[in-house]
Amino acid sequence: MAIFAIVGLPGVGKTTVSEIFEKKGFLRIDTDKIVHKLYETNGLGTQKIEAFFGSDYLKKDGSVNRNKLRKAVFNNSQKLRILEIFIHPFVLHEVKLLISKAKEENIIIEISVYRKEAKINDLIDKWILLKRDNSVKEKYDLSNFHTDLDNLKPDFCIENNGSLGDLEFKIQNSKFPFKPSF
Repeated sequence: MAIFAIVGLPGVGKTTVSEIFEKKGFLRIDTDKIVHKLYETNGLGTQKIEAFFGSDYLKKDGSVNRNKLRKAVFNNSQKLRILEIFIHPFVLHEVKLLISKAKEENIIIEISVYRKEAKINDLIDKWILLKRDNSVKEKYDLSNFHTDLDNLKPDFCIENNGSLGDLEFKIQNSKFPFKPSF
């Protein structure tokens, strides 16, 4: 079994690439979806958010107000770090559970925010860094977005500046240890 992780800035196409891998037989694990589940009403993450940040960060239905939380933590590195300390262990547990149940030979994990010290990194065999031209920076305000991508030494790097067909072609003709056919 090989476990690949795909990382990159917001908006570069991580979901699209991980979906391509999924179509080729990989188990796809989306850490964002895991976090969203944790933030549902009565979710483990919701309880932690309410305990630390207060009920102001919950919606009327009891789920986490992700937009409000995002604004609070992306402008405050200390709050972001505390949030990561609360949430990452739950995400890691769920990822390990999904891996243990996997029937697929290969797994692709879509990681929203790369942190060099994150424990999930110990699970990864190969890193894929997805890049895009500056249109991503123009679309998203990344001025307060903190990541350790500059410290990552990826096994594979994919430039996603064209069409979906271009992206599939790049993956098809890359040096991955498999040759998916499209």
